[in-house]
Amino acid sequence: MRPANGFTLIEIIFVTAVLGVLATISFRVVDTGDGSIGQRLEARDAVLAELRRVRVTAASRLPPASNGTIAANLEAVASPVAVNPPQVVFSYEQGDAARQPSEDLTVMIGSDSDPLSICIHAKSRFISKGACL
Repeated sequence: MRPANGFTLIEIIFVTAVLGVLATISFRVVDTGDGSIGQRLEARDAVLAELRRVRVTAASRLPPASNGTIAANLEAVASPVAVNPPQVVFSYEQGDAARQPSEDLTVMIGSDSDPLSICIHAKSRFISKGACL
């Protein structure tokens, strides 16, 4: 028999798992001055959820039950991470679904040199991660 060269599959899986755990722990610890990366990602996910909730609520409201305007309070859901703009308004216009903002809007999360961003596309009303192009 020749001597074994290389690593077994179990050794590779074990090392990959250990590196994954270490990366997860260090990811939560790294501080960027505006809170940890983990805090900013949690804030981004909360802002995304709030924007989508408000968009659906505005689209499903029928006049004259209400004025059809509803605001997403992004500052409250992302606390303590800074959000700009702190509030986005969606409104109902008869004959059209949720309308507002009227042009593409980028929501910035975090106040450091490399903030996370969310784009609200005006035409499709699609909300996505990343800046508007």
